[in-house]
Order: sequence, then structure tokens, then C-alpha cells
Amino acid sequence: MKKILLIEDRPGRQAQFFNNDEITYLNSLNYLNMPSEDKCREWLNVLNSKEQNGFNTYNLVIVHKSSLKPIGLSNLRELCKKNQIDLILFSGGLSQVLYQTMEFKSLSINSSNLYTDRLKEFLENYSNGLIVSLLELVYGDQWKLEVLLRYRQLKTRYDAEPNNEVKFELEDQISTLGQTIKDEIKNIDNSIDKIFISI
Repeated sequence: MKKILLIEDRPGRQAQFFNNDEITYLNSLNYLNMPSEDKCREWLNVLNSKEQNGFNTYNLVIVHKSSLKPIGLSNLRELCKKNQIDLILFSGGLSQVLYQTMEFKSLSINSSNLYTDRLKEFLENYSNGLIVSLLELVYGDQWKLEVLLRYRQLKTRYDAEPNNEVKFELEDQISTLGQTIKDEIKNIDNSIDKIFISI
């Protein structure tokens, strides 16, 4: 069973999205460590002081991005890269979903994308090794369709873009998305049609 650490330094935010029974349920999961506010501060202090104690026992770390200092965020990314720990960063200030798989799997999302009805199912599936992509937290079963459509949109924009600087930026985004759907992009229109037919 895979282990998950969820560091939320603002428990009031959870209460905005989940009722007491739902929070109690999350706290009861044996594969999920969701420390209290004081314990969260201890975990954050470890990261922000460039220590790495205790994190390598987890397969997935979910943390409030704004609670980390730049050195803490850098330390966490280094730790995830070194130990191949999956990472989900959430914050109310994030306006888009960012996903990368180059050095380790990482997802950055808005808090409202974390605290949804999908969270419980995602955590259970992750702990049982049934998650293919961290994007399943945001898009559910249709995560691949979202990535394919976004990839096709970026590729179309890239092909029509006359400005080389903009093309360079688009290349990076296309490359990052392409890692997630390597086989499907060979015949992207067919891959998208297959998903639409199955819905």
C-alpha cells in the first residue's frame, strides 16, 4: 500500500470544502498522514530548514505551496526527484493546472481542485497503485482527453505562430504534455475520437 502525506497548514480551508464527517473520514485512513496544524508546522519547518527527515517513507506528498519558503520548495523538489516521490502542490493563488513528469511526477493546482468529491477516490486509488496520472485528481477518468485536447490546441497554435520567442515557449509546454501521452500523440485525432466514442 502506498503512503500519502497531506500537509495543510490552514485547517479552516478544509472546513470550507468538507464537513466534519468527511474530515474525520480522511483522518481515519491508514495510508494517509494528515497532521494537525501544529504537526504541519513541524513538517514545514523541516522542509524550510533544508532537512529531509521522514519524507522518504511517503510515495506522494500533498502540500500547501504558499506555506513553503523558496528554500523549502526547492528542498522538497530535490527530495522528490532523488526519491521519486510524487508531489501535488496546491494554493488558492494558482489559476491553472500544471503537470510535469520529467524528473518526477508533479501537479500544481488550485485548492478548489484539491478539495473536491474526487479527492477521497483519488487517495484510495493512489494508495492501491491504481492511479496512472496525478491529473486524475482534477479530471477524473477523463484526464487523458483533457491532455490530448490541450496538446492538440498548443500544437495548432505552435504551427500558426510566426514569433519564434512564443514558439520556443510553446515547445516547452508541448514537450511536457507529450511525455504524458507519448503513444497517443502519434495519431492524436484518432486517440481523441476513441475517447469521445467511449463516453
